[in-house]
Amino acid sequence: MVFIPSFVLFYFTSGAIYAIAALGQDWLVCRAGDASVGAAAFLLIGAFTTAAVEHLSWGGFPITLVASFIVGGVIGLGIGLIGLRFVGLYLILTTLALQYLAVYGAKQYQAHLNGGAGLIVSARWLGGSVFGTGRTFAFLSFALLGIAIIVLRNLYSGSCGTVWGAIASNRLGAAASGIDVRRWRLKAFFGSCAITSAAGSLLAVQLQYVTDTPFSLALAVAVLTMVFIGGRGTLSGPIVGAMLVTFIPFGIQQLGSLVPAGSSVGTWMASNYGFVADALFGFALLGVLISRGNGIAQLVTSLWSKFFNRKQAVGSHG
Repeated sequence: MVFIPSFVLFYFTSGAIYAIAALGQDWLVCRAGDASVGAAAFLLIGAFTTAAVEHLSWGGFPITLVASFIVGGVIGLGIGLIGLRFVGLYLILTTLALQYLAVYGAKQYQAHLNGGAGLIVSARWLGGSVFGTGRTFAFLSFALLGIAIIVLRNLYSGSCGTVWGAIASNRLGAAASGIDVRRWRLKAFFGSCAITSAAGSLLAVQLQYVTDTPFSLALAVAVLTMVFIGGRGTLSGPIVGAMLVTFIPFGIQQLGSLVPAGSSVGTWMASNYGFVADALFGFALLGVLISRGNGIAQLVTSLWSKFFNRKQAVGSHG
C-alpha cells in the first residue's frame, strides 16, 4: 500500500469536500443564473446539522449526511421562495442576509448548548463504530464526489440542463416559451443548497469539531472563486478550482519553508503566505474575467484539443 502523509491526505480530502460545495454553487449561480453568496451559510447549516444529529442515539453516518442534505435543501427552498421576486444585486443581498442569520443562529446554539464553545463530532457510523478521518474518510469523500458528478452529469445532459440554460440566458424569454421559471428556479435552489449542506456535513466529520468561526463570508467568496477559476458551467471546473484553492496556500507555505528561516524573505513568507495566496487567486480571477469567463479546466481542454488536432494534421500530411 502506497504511503501518503496524513497532512497530504487531509488536503486532498478537503479538496474533494470543497469540490462538492463548488459543484452545488455552480448549479445555482452558473447553470440556473441566480446570484448567491450563501455557500458558507449552507456549509455551516450542514455542519451544525451533523453535529446536532450525531449526538442522538440513532445519529451517525450516513444519517447525518442525509439529514444535512434535507435540512439544507428545505432552507434553500425557503430562501428561493423569498428570492424569487429578486434578481442580481437584491438576490445577493438576500443570501448575504442568510449568511449573517446563520452565523448568529450558530453562535446562539453554541452558547445555549455548550457555553459558546464548539461542538465535538466523533465521526461514527450508524452502528456506533468510529471510522476516523484517514484513508477511509478520504475514500468516502471522493466516492461521494464521484456520485455527485454522475448525478449532475445526467441531470445537465437531459432536458433539465436545457431548461436551466434557457432561464439563465433569458428569464423572460424562457417564461414566454412556456417554461415555469418559478418552479425551475426553486429546484435549482433546493438542489444546490442541499449539495452544499452535504459538503458541510463532510467538513464537520473531517474536522471533528464544529464552530461558527470558519464559516465566514470569506469562505463563501472562496467557494465562488473555486467555481470561476476552475471554469464555470462545467463539471471539471469546480473540482479543479477546489483543488487549486485548497493546495495553493499549502504549496506557498512549503516554498517559504525552503527559504532560510533567518532571512528577511523567509520571515516575511512565513507570516504572509496567506496574503500571497489571496493575491494569486485575485490575479487568476482577473485572468478568468479577461478571458471571458473561461476557467483553467476549459483552458487546458482547449489547449489539449488544439495540440491533438495539430498532431493529427501533421500525421495526415506525413
